[in-house]
Amino acid sequence: MADKPDLFSRLFRKTQDIKKDLEQKDKPAPVARPAPAAKPPATSNIPTGKDTKGTDTKNKIGLSGSKIELYQTCPKKFHFTYIRKVKKPSAPSPHLSFDQSLHTTLGKYYKNKRVDEPFRLDRLFAILDENWDPRGYEDGEQALEYRHSAESALRLYFERYCQTPPRHIEVDYFFKIDLSGGEYSGKIDRVDRHPDGTLELIDYKSGKPPYGGVTELEQSLAVQLMFAATEKIWPGKVKKMTFIYLKDGSSLSVLRNNAEMALAEKRYLDIGEAIYQGNFEPVRSSACGFCDFQDLCPVGQTPTLNASKIRSFLDCPHKYAAISNTRKQKTQTSHLRSILRSIDRCMTHWHSSTAITAPPPTGARKAHCFRCYLKQYPPICPKKCRIRSKTPGASIYKTISTPFFQSRKPGWSMSLLNTTPSISAFRPQ
Repeated sequence: MADKPDLFSRLFRKTQDIKKDLEQKDKPAPVARPAPAAKPPATSNIPTGKDTKGTDTKNKIGLSGSKIELYQTCPKKFHFTYIRKVKKPSAPSPHLSFDQSLHTTLGKYYKNKRVDEPFRLDRLFAILDENWDPRGYEDGEQALEYRHSAESALRLYFERYCQTPPRHIEVDYFFKIDLSGGEYSGKIDRVDRHPDGTLELIDYKSGKPPYGGVTELEQSLAVQLMFAATEKIWPGKVKKMTFIYLKDGSSLSVLRNNAEMALAEKRYLDIGEAIYQGNFEPVRSSACGFCDFQDLCPVGQTPTLNASKIRSFLDCPHKYAAISNTRKQKTQTSHLRSILRSIDRCMTHWHSSTAITAPPPTGARKAHCFRCYLKQYPPICPKKCRIRSKTPGASIYKTISTPFFQSRKPGWSMSLLNTTPSISAFRPQ
């Protein structure tokens, strides 16, 4: 960041401005000073690309590991998120709710645990009950599935990591330091102290381990910057950082490497300089189709094509347009998928139950099948959608119940969901 003015230069420039203002006041001529509002703001969120006064603070913001990873993924998305601060409504995700529940449970457990108190699995489950986040799940069945996964993860964690006395000295430790002339912040899930006096950083992960294993973690910029940041807080103490993957109970540890830390600080300075200079060029990737800023980004407005999309467009352009439109209407798609899932569960149950017993009479098939559908109806759908689905639901079952009982072949339900034209009647309006 050699082009950036240092602290002395900025103070000297400010002093010269104040001196000029005082000289203007001492002049006898009654010339009014320019209004302060005429000056360009020093903290504009939208880069203009021109060198104006106050540019040195326009794009200077504090960085963290997540911000740096976002900039590496797409500088334009970083610009929309942290420079222009465009607000986009986002629905809660089941993965985020699951991750937050596990992190909160383990954090509160270690914070409230005494040194002489043994680890207790029932205490972990009790804290999970108090801090379970129910947002983002499509229905009760999905929430129950994630809940079982959380309990299984805590059980594995208890069996593998709670058999030795606790060594933690910090839990959910937040820091904000000056790293190479810039503000850097982050949070550490847990800090353990070993008998030899060295410290180990613990980071909980609710996802899967990286494909590259320890090598990929060693080359991660966020990991090496965490070592560099903790060197400022605990000089010479942090020797290892361990990632615990809660779903399968595995762990990966990264040892401190001074050479990797030096390279990470150089990359950190390069990214900080690029942000300061306003370099926010968009990067096309597979994530563009799921970005929240597609309507603002010039790259996001151009669809990403691959072989399957091209084949789908050549086969039927209307089908391709319908698929692209449903991705934008996430709420309606979620409702439709929930209804289709209930139909599939209902008819699969019918297939398994009637494979052994004789099929019911023709008059009772349709009524009983429709009653099964209403029992399987997802509670996520609004009341208007539920009422509207009764009539087309009855017509669907009048159409498909007879071929079903005649064929009774496995795997029919998935083909039904792809070929039944009346399914579009379920879409809420």
